[in-house]
Amino acid sequence: MAFGQADETKYSGVPLAEILHARAPHAVSRHLRRTLLRITVLAFVDLMTLELLQIILSAARDQAWFGPRIAADLASIVPAGTVPALPLQAAVLLGLAICGGYVGGARKRHVHSVALGAVLGVLFVTWTDLFTPPVLSRLNGVVFITLAIAAALVTVRSVLDIVVERLRPRATLALRAILIAPSRELRAGRTNPAFGDPTEFRFVGEVDATHSEQTEGPLGPTSAMMRLIDEKRADTVVLFGHLSEPLAERLARVADAAGCNVVCLPRAAVLHGFEPQLVFHHGDPLMRLVRPGGRGRQLVVKRAMDFVISSVLLVMLAPLFALIAAAVRLSSRGPALFRQVRIGQGGRRFLMWKFRSMIATAEEQQAELHSRNLYGDEPLFKVVHDPRITALGNFLRRTSLDELPQFWNVLRGDMSLVGPRPPLPDEVVRYREHHFVRLDVRPGLTGPWQVSGRNRIMHFEDVVQLESRYIAEWSFARDAMILVRTLPAVIRMDGAL
Repeated sequence: MAFGQADETKYSGVPLAEILHARAPHAVSRHLRRTLLRITVLAFVDLMTLELLQIILSAARDQAWFGPRIAADLASIVPAGTVPALPLQAAVLLGLAICGGYVGGARKRHVHSVALGAVLGVLFVTWTDLFTPPVLSRLNGVVFITLAIAAALVTVRSVLDIVVERLRPRATLALRAILIAPSRELRAGRTNPAFGDPTEFRFVGEVDATHSEQTEGPLGPTSAMMRLIDEKRADTVVLFGHLSEPLAERLARVADAAGCNVVCLPRAAVLHGFEPQLVFHHGDPLMRLVRPGGRGRQLVVKRAMDFVISSVLLVMLAPLFALIAAAVRLSSRGPALFRQVRIGQGGRRFLMWKFRSMIATAEEQQAELHSRNLYGDEPLFKVVHDPRITALGNFLRRTSLDELPQFWNVLRGDMSLVGPRPPLPDEVVRYREHHFVRLDVRPGLTGPWQVSGRNRIMHFEDVVQLESRYIAEWSFARDAMILVRTLPAVIRMDGAL
């Protein structure tokens, strides 16, 4: 189906950007499965190679498989017990991981990466031997072990590539890619050697970016890419040829939000908010564009920190929770806790918990207060001197104590300690395309908006700009700085209503 003939009824009532955010976890899951399979297979093969090499070396040295002369030479170079097998195997696997032996693309086949990983692994467990007399004899042993391991790993990796290509000719796990380029360069992109391996790339759609400088209508490059990602269930976007920097950055940001990998041939321009990560396919260099905070190990560490800190605080603050809950129940009719549907990462809905600060029928009266919205017609709702707020609720809001139950959301993984605030479904329906960047990451209990004056920021676009910058430039240091600034902002009741 051509893009212009796409089924419009499929998207009626639901913004396409929200559909792509909701689908993002599936694309990410597909990439994760590929990565885990690749690492598992390669690590298992490497481990078996090292084990087999150890068996052959021991047999040749101790049982003279290849004759007494070779056995004597091996005994003098690598005496029995020189290097423990298990520590050496673990160290070599670590060295391969550090040197890129398990990354995607054809780099895993490269002699330099595998050999360097072998050298690093051997040095991890033998470097002290280089300073132990007799130095020359020790050095000969280390060099022999390193060369033997490097040669064995490179040989087995090469054989593995041949076996995989024979057993998987139909590329069942190939990346489902969309090619984006000016019309005159689409054919060159399809035939480029970097994308020529059918076990790595399979193009499922193309987008003509010739008219990229025009105002994007329904058939613009970004909209076309979004439709193809949805219809073809693509997990990779390839940027090729002469694309303007604003268009390339826009395409990369939307594709990243949809959970797709973004790759391109090396380009001189640096796209704001993305870092180039060099990968190889059949010896040709490609740049994978990744957000600094979007790497797997960083996300794991951030999630671990959220889990530990929220667990500790929930236990420590339990008496305060009980006190506030009792006060809320005594001050007005209704439950102590209030739960509300919010939109989280990737458009996923979850129940956010707060201490109730309004009367029990507050949501039923919201429509009557729409004309008093602090943000006008923008997709945020806040009323100055909201008549629905109770006397105790006013204190809880000004001190942000009503937000404390959200540590439970952080513990569950619905939210993070730091991130954009989670929007309501009615707000997301009114989002424009660039607003969906707020859904790229887990929403936070606090964030850049909260430490920058909260309700003193009167325009939603300013909120989006603050949070977009935070997402693009994310780091652990930035999160720590926001957490440090949160407590003084709460004490000062900075921007609170």
